[in-house]
Amino acid sequence: MSAENFHQLPGGRYRELSKRFHEELILPLAEVLRECVGARSPEKAVNMLIGSLVGYAGLHIHHQHEEMDGDEAAETLLTGILPGGGR
Repeated sequence: MSAENFHQLPGGRYRELSKRFHEELILPLAEVLRECVGARSPEKAVNMLIGSLVGYAGLHIHHQHEEMDGDEAAETLLTGILPGGGR
């Protein structure tokens, strides 16, 4: 829903939710990643991280794959995003 700025929600609430999503999730994660990703865009890294986690969760929910492992998923994703594999 965030990719579409929460327009699916009734009553015009999408503006406030979109703003809060950006302020409470995107910006704090970008700030954390800013120090880790160097010259690369921290906002792009945040979008890749969140999008990947949402996709992973969606596959699990819709296809009943093996039990989700959030820690493993995050480690795998950060390995690709952070210089030196996130270590």
